[in-house]
Amino acid sequence: MPRDCGLSITSHRGARVQAAIEDAIVRIQKAGKAAGILSADQTLARRYIELGARFVAVGVDTTVLMRGLQTLACAFKDAPLPQQARSHRSSPT
Repeated sequence: MPRDCGLSITSHRGARVQAAIEDAIVRIQKAGKAAGILSADQTLARRYIELGARFVAVGVDTTVLMRGLQTLACAFKDAPLPQQARSHRSSPT
């Protein structure tokens, strides 16, 4: 995965690493193959699509799950607990 490779080359996302990723996408696409990449960064994902990447994963399962759970938790944050949950919560452990 390019991000892992980039992190092993430098301690930050350098311009050289990004240029290498972009060059690879263009070369793969020009060779008639389907270039693909994983990017949690939406701006970079759009850039890769512009360059010709045909498979762009824009999220990872743990991030998608976490965001969904956060949304669900926020939806119920101020909701009163059901009677059964209140009795379990107040009982000593």
